[in-house]
Amino acid sequence: MLLGSSHDSEKIYVTETHASAARSASVCGAGCCEKNGNPTEQVTHTRVIKLSPLPYDGTAKFRGDFVFFMLYITCMKSITLGIIVCTLCVPLGGCANPLNTKADKEDAVEYRKAADQGDAEAQYDLGLCYELGSGVPKDEVEAVKWYRKAAEQGNADAQYLLGSCYAEGTGVKMDEVEAVKWYRKAAEQGNASAQSDLGFCYSIGSGVPEDKVEALKWGRKAVKGYRKAAEQGNAAAQSGLGSCYELGVGVPEDKVEAYAFYNLSGSRKGTDRMAKKMTPEQIAAAKERTKNLEKEFKK
Repeated sequence: MLLGSSHDSEKIYVTETHASAARSASVCGAGCCEKNGNPTEQVTHTRVIKLSPLPYDGTAKFRGDFVFFMLYITCMKSITLGIIVCTLCVPLGGCANPLNTKADKEDAVEYRKAADQGDAEAQYDLGLCYELGSGVPKDEVEAVKWYRKAAEQGNADAQYLLGSCYAEGTGVKMDEVEAVKWYRKAAEQGNASAQSDLGFCYSIGSGVPEDKVEALKWGRKAVKGYRKAAEQGNAAAQSGLGSCYELGVGVPEDKVEAYAFYNLSGSRKGTDRMAKKMTPEQIAAAKERTKNLEKEFKK
């Protein structure tokens, strides 16, 4: 899910994980924290993006595109972390906080044992632990190390997160070409977040030559993946679709659809942001659209 220049650090992204990996999450962009009434207990996993100086001597338009790109990448990564935390929200009835319980530390130890034996899934989980500070001291460089080990073994989730680290300069020097390399590997395995980010890279020429055809191709793949998960009730995917409609990623920009999907997911940040640029009539239509989506997805 791409962030626009008006976006905040809302966390919501789509990835496949098993239940034990959920302990590694720190923020729920899908809105479950809000719906459970514990907004103050969220552990926000926020990026501080330095907008100046830019690593380019481009025009004002490029500067705007770069800012938009950085915000988008941060939001997309948030979707993935959001879905992980949502996995944990169900059995616990709310968001997990703090991230350093006895169980978190025990999980980290088990991940380390398996990771040292070359288990790619455990390496990915251990990377999450280090990036989020779950059961271990937060260490982004160490997180990148384990993401890379898992990514090199073909783990799509790790490939996506490694690409995001390169795009953001998290735990590694920012490198747009490397970011695209890992996004592509994950995207080709069907990771919707990577498909969305890769499409956006093509749309603004970040790490690859600008190519609107490729941008549309990958954007549409991402939307298809999000929709499949959204229809199964996945709140993070629903919010991801909202972002696609808000920003025109793989679909035409549509404020009503964006608001409706954010509303369906329970993301107050999304609906509040959209409401600021919508008429009362559009908001009313979006709320009605939400009701129709609820009926449609229950069939």
